[in-house]
Amino acid sequence: MNNDPEVSIIIPVYNSEEVIEETLESALHQTYDDYEVIVTDNKSTDNTVSIVEKYAENNSKLRVFRNEKNLGPVKNWKRCLEESRGEYIKILWSDDLMSDTFLEKTVDILKNDQEVAFVYSKVNIFGNNINKLFYELGRTGKYPAERFLEGAFLRKYRIPSSPGCALFRKKDVTVHEDIDNGFGLDLSETGAGIDVLIFLEALHKYGYFYFINEALSFFREHSGSITYQNTLYRQYNIARALYIKEYDLTEYAGRMNCIFIMMEYYFTRKIIGKKTLSKYYNSDEKRHVKVNYFFFLIFPLVTLIRILFRSRPAAYKAGEANSTCASEEGKNDAEVKVMFLVNIISPYRMALYNYMNDMPGISMKVVALADIEDNRNWKVEKTKYRFSYSILRGIRKYIWSRETALYVNWGLRSEIRAFRPDIVITRGYSTIPEWLALIYSKLFKFKLILWNGTTLQSSHSIKGVKGMLKKKFIKRSDGYVTYGTKSAEYLEYFGADTSRIAVGCNTVDTELFRQKTKSILKDKKCIEKRKKYPDVMLLFVGELIERKGLKNLLDAVNRLNNKDLGLFVVGTGSLMDDLMQYQKDNSIDNIYWEGYKQQKELVEYFALSDCLVMPSLEEVWGLVVNEALSSGLFVLSSDKAGATYDIVDQDNGRPIDPENIEDITGNIEYVVENIEEIRNRREKISKTFSENCGLKRYADAILESIRIT
Repeated sequence: MNNDPEVSIIIPVYNSEEVIEETLESALHQTYDDYEVIVTDNKSTDNTVSIVEKYAENNSKLRVFRNEKNLGPVKNWKRCLEESRGEYIKILWSDDLMSDTFLEKTVDILKNDQEVAFVYSKVNIFGNNINKLFYELGRTGKYPAERFLEGAFLRKYRIPSSPGCALFRKKDVTVHEDIDNGFGLDLSETGAGIDVLIFLEALHKYGYFYFINEALSFFREHSGSITYQNTLYRQYNIARALYIKEYDLTEYAGRMNCIFIMMEYYFTRKIIGKKTLSKYYNSDEKRHVKVNYFFFLIFPLVTLIRILFRSRPAAYKAGEANSTCASEEGKNDAEVKVMFLVNIISPYRMALYNYMNDMPGISMKVVALADIEDNRNWKVEKTKYRFSYSILRGIRKYIWSRETALYVNWGLRSEIRAFRPDIVITRGYSTIPEWLALIYSKLFKFKLILWNGTTLQSSHSIKGVKGMLKKKFIKRSDGYVTYGTKSAEYLEYFGADTSRIAVGCNTVDTELFRQKTKSILKDKKCIEKRKKYPDVMLLFVGELIERKGLKNLLDAVNRLNNKDLGLFVVGTGSLMDDLMQYQKDNSIDNIYWEGYKQQKELVEYFALSDCLVMPSLEEVWGLVVNEALSSGLFVLSSDKAGATYDIVDQDNGRPIDPENIEDITGNIEYVVENIEEIRNRREKISKTFSENCGLKRYADAILESIRIT
């Protein structure tokens, strides 16, 4: 019986201590289970090996090998390949990342279609202030080999050179150790050129390849990466020339040589002749060094026309746009092109964007003003994005006293001209790019939808100059989608046309929280851990700042003075030391300060707790209430929060006045007195909320806003 894994993820490494952990995390958390991870270390002089070996101790999928001497990069690739046992090979460079669904979405394609040479995905290149999608060939599907060759030799299509975004059959992976050339260059020193030949050699044996129009691969750009270096053009051209010569593809040679001449002039400012061209081929045979002079003259003009055409602004109605991604039959599907303009791509929005990206009839992109805001400790998991996105370059300043960020960004106009949206959905009107989006909507004839969460209770300014500016932005928007009923009332106050308001229900990935909490509740470790805490456990989640109202909650717990009552405090903030000192000074027992937790860690606290208390003195919505209800918790939710009015009812919680300590105390007493009944309701609360307030409901509201705009 063969117990070898089906897939091998091979990671050749050398002095990668700063990035290898993130790379391993992406490799070891695949949703596809039948695979191994092979790491071959090329005699690193830093802590790379110790980091990898520590991971191997806790994960049987990972095997580590160390070379006795530095073999150079290419021979280390070959060593990695030799140690692998899988039928399929995924190359993962030590500074790159892969989506957790990469294998799930690629393996079956190679297994089920013997005409396909390899499968590759769109690539997100990040780092060095860049965050862009590359190698967008067209729609997901099977393509003839000629299309890849025309991209590789004639620049007709954008195809990758690095095999780090692809899955191959092991039997098809050929790694050249070096390539003879007339320039005296040693290609094995960097592997540049040798990498693209892995694609080309595999393709020669088949008639097709498969492209996935989704960013499943993530290349890190930094000064030491091949992604970053544009001076390796000769190495890549030498590799292309070798392939032309080996397989006598002379139909490409004349046109490809023109590109070689142009590249030489671009990088060296010298016009080369056939003598230099022969160095690429290490041969002076006429059929190799011929030049197609007509192509030489027409290629720059065609390239210029393509650039100009690609940059044209949109000038068509919503619903009448054609997809820019052609299918393999050459047809275009009518899709509405939607651009979301947001401050940051927050973890709790990722699931909604992924959900909408998978919906038919929608082509979408998310444009963010920053990766993260200074008041957030979120871990950004870009490998889980299934949607196209970009981060605008710019400057930001977070003002702690006002809990707001100031943004100065550039590049929005270019994003709009390149994507050509029918609809731009903006999250507000407090930044320069959002006002520019409003202006561009009039210039470029697309519709602008305001995605509003602000309520009259949470707004600091509805009068004066600020109020006037808000009114102008709101009234000039073409449509609206809201977090809930209270944010719809806010729009009505400022004169929005009520017939163009789609009322949503702000949400998270409810099913994710529901299933993960159910799983943890059945875990014996969780059951034993729960016994260490008081009988009734309350939960507070949020920043430890004044408007979150934690001090009033501590006062309420103190008044009850119940040794069978405890409180988890999950979060950090500027008032943490003061609040901990307040607890100590007032001898408030059973307060557990847990610090900040990432989303996946937070689920454990939902499982350990009986009731969420959100005592916010001011809150736009309060998504933690959604998370708690999805997990089956009873909630005591501030009447200052939008969520309380739309998703909290007599079956799953109670509203509280966060400024009235007696009201908070009385509602906590209700929870304690009825704890068994509340616990018995847990599954019903979770199931009902997840079914009624999930991603579909919110996505439908956004689609409705598009329809009525």
